Amino acid sequence: MERGKNMTKNRSVVAKSLDNIIQEQMSISSNLKSSQDLRDIEESIKILQGLQGKIDESSIFLRDKFEMEDELLQSEKENLKTMVAREYFSRGLDYYDEAFGKKDKLAAQDAYYSFDKAAFYEYEDPDLAGLIEKSFDYGQVIYLVDANAPFDITYNWEIDRVFDDVENIDRPFKKFIYENSTAATEIDCEINIRFDDINLGIRERDNEQRYTRDIVIGTEEVTNSDGTKSEIDIIETVEVLVYTKEVTKIAEWGLRLDVRSNGNNCTISDRIFQETITAVIEDVSVSGDQRALPGGIREGSNGRLPSDNELAEELLDILYEEIENHLERR
Repeated sequence: MERGKNMTKNRSVVAKSLDNIIQEQMSISSNLKSSQDLRDIEESIKILQGLQGKIDESSIFLRDKFEMEDELLQSEKENLKTMVAREYFSRGLDYYDEAFGKKDKLAAQDAYYSFDKAAFYEYEDPDLAGLIEKSFDYGQVIYLVDANAPFDITYNWEIDRVFDDVENIDRPFKKFIYENSTAATEIDCEINIRFDDINLGIRERDNEQRYTRDIVIGTEEVTNSDGTKSEIDIIETVEVLVYTKEVTKIAEWGLRLDVRSNGNNCTISDRIFQETITAVIEDVSVSGDQRALPGGIREGSNGRLPSDNELAEELLDILYEEIENHLERR
């Protein structure tokens, strides 16, 4: 008997809690659906969907207690979905007409996203699939990319090797072609990347440091004041000079990205890029008693400086990554 009472009480608590949640969330949903912004209405649909999920989860415990509320939520949700789908389809048609009437590929992209939303909300129209496909195809913006160093052709082959990767950029509505104008019938945007001469330099800095250390070289016997004898250490102070030459190799490379638009569909802007990298080695030489050397100091060089080509390749990779990010964002 006691167990049955507890179960009934628990069901009552859960039902009351769920009812409060439904009332609270329905109030929020009601405010959102009265908005003129479709995103607010979509948020209202998500709230209704979430409430249905809570009712479904509680049905194991509460059985069909909230069946009527669930049916009302479903009806409200379907009505909103129909309204939102119709509005997105209507917007899509407006964007579609603008795209083909004004040769505006950005409007075609808006048409695609609107039609896609209409399909998401299960809008029924026999032409919808075709409109989605045509909007997507027409919305493709073609970019022709050319990169070189006009004043110093030393690295042009390497520039081509790195920058032809732009053709692998995978972004919606963006197709990049590298130095091949015949690969597309219509170029929307021409991007010319012009490298400055690479600047390479060496900077050296000398340093001299003196180290001393007291070391035990033996012992001697001494007579103490009380006449006893004992041995004491014989200390010698040794010193060493450490000469350090720090050699820094500096590489600096800049470029300018110039954009020419062949219409109103190019969204990429001009920009200047500049990068500097350095490599450092130390050459250590020692003069004097090496027993005075601190731990960790070793005579000789700690490496080699990279070649000019190695620095150029590293800079190219850095610059390409920056440009790729620039192209993807726009």
